[in-house]
Amino acid sequence: LYFEPYAEEVAGRVKGMAINTALELAAGTGRVTNHLRKALTKNARLIASDLSADMLEVAKEKLKGENVEWRVIDATELPFEDNSIGLIVCCFGYMFVPEKMKAYSEALRVLKKGGMLLFTTWDRLSTLGTSNVFRTVAKKYLPDPPPAFFGLPYSMHDEAPIKDNLKKTGFSKVQ
Repeated sequence: LYFEPYAEEVAGRVKGMAINTALELAAGTGRVTNHLRKALTKNARLIASDLSADMLEVAKEKLKGENVEWRVIDATELPFEDNSIGLIVCCFGYMFVPEKMKAYSEALRVLKKGGMLLFTTWDRLSTLGTSNVFRTVAKKYLPDPPPAFFGLPYSMHDEAPIKDNLKKTGFSKVQ
């Protein structure tokens, strides 16, 4: 309900691109991974990562037999050489990274010249019908103010600071 259309959209944006190595951050249960694997060429190396080994186990089971490398990786400490990755995808993950600038810097460091960082974030909560209703109801049962993590998924809804931070990090073409 929430993630499938986004997974399809993201994979569609990279379909047909000449990518040798792709890294997915915050792969979770593998929904985007599944679509990326189909969008990339058979020979492309796809590394799907998450902070949670348990989440990756769910993804591995769902995508059993697919040509995917599974790794527990922190977005702020990418274990790859400089200029070694052609594409980094992160769907709905950067909102939860405490040190976003460090994560962007790491992405830039490992991306090949001309490589792409493609990521998605949620819009402000008020624009997300079902989520907004759920959060409004749940908020009644939480302390006031709610725990800090309650707003994290919707914390990156403003494009301007995201673009500014990416440019400060060194990304030259930001859309």
